[in-house]
Amino acid sequence: MSFTIRNATPADVPAIERMGLRFVGSVAKYGTIFRATPQSMQTLAALFFALGEDAAVIILAVNSDDQPFGMIACVVAPQLIDGTIYADEMVWWVDPEARSLRAGPALLTAAEDWARGKNCSMLKMVAPIPSTVGNFYERLGYQPIETAYAKGLKATWIPSSSS
Repeated sequence: MSFTIRNATPADVPAIERMGLRFVGSVAKYGTIFRATPQSMQTLAALFFALGEDAAVIILAVNSDDQPFGMIACVVAPQLIDGTIYADEMVWWVDPEARSLRAGPALLTAAEDWARGKNCSMLKMVAPIPSTVGNFYERLGYQPIETAYAKGLKATWIPSSSS
C-alpha cells in the first residue's frame, strides 16, 4: 500500500476521532489517566483547527483512497524559560496494521518541516513509559530533556498502582 502525507481538514474529524481513541486506548498508562471519548476527540480536533495553521497542525498519512491511517498533531508555543518559539507534539499515531509502511517516520519528518516553517527553535516529542520510542528519537538526533510525572488530584483519576 502506498501513502501520502497531507494536512488534515475538518472533513477528517471522524478519522482523527477514531485514531485518537485508538491512541489513548493503546497505551496502558494513558488509558488509566485520560478519559477519551468520541466527543473529547472531536473537541480536540476542533481546537487544533480553531488555532489555525500558524499555531497548530494535524498532519495525516493517507492511503491511496485518501483514508487516514496515521497522524501527528503539534502546537506552537513560546518556551517559558527563554521565550523562543517551539513546537510541541500532542499525539503521534499510526494504526498498528500499517506501521510496516514507515508512515510514522514520514509523519515526524513532515512535523519537523512544518515546525521549521513556523521558525520554531525545536520540536519536542514525548514517549510513553514504558516504550522504545525514546530510543528511536535519540537515533534521529533528539535529546532527552525531562521526564514528566503526574499525580491525580481528584478521586476520578486512579492510575494503576503497578509501575
